[in-house]
Amino acid sequence: MGERITDCGGYSTFLMSLLQSAGIPTRLVSGFIIKDNLYTKLLSGFELGTWNFELLFMHAWLEAQLPDKSWFPMDPAVEWRRLHGLTTRAGGFGFIPADRLVISYGHNFSIKLKDKTYRIDLLQKPIFI
Repeated sequence: MGERITDCGGYSTFLMSLLQSAGIPTRLVSGFIIKDNLYTKLLSGFELGTWNFELLFMHAWLEAQLPDKSWFPMDPAVEWRRLHGLTTRAGGFGFIPADRLVISYGHNFSIKLKDKTYRIDLLQKPIFI
């Protein structure tokens, strides 16, 4: 029997499919959450230090397009974790805090480099071409 576990991408794509089935346009947002620790707090106060991927968690959330064509952010994974006492991180429905670093919107990217085209499902995790 399988575990009933998913990640941020699972929460986001499930909610996206529900919204799209109701005719609401959505897009996936891929990026990172900046880890909240003493080191990042110190770096935010000074223009010193080196940022690297050890300070980041990969993360995905979604946005739904409103009738006025603006985008409404939703982070169902953080919302669920906060409602179940598993995090105190901000964010959820209608608010994405400044600890998010957006890498891309959408999915199924084509990147042309010289004479070759590379297809990437999500533009989030760094790759070497």
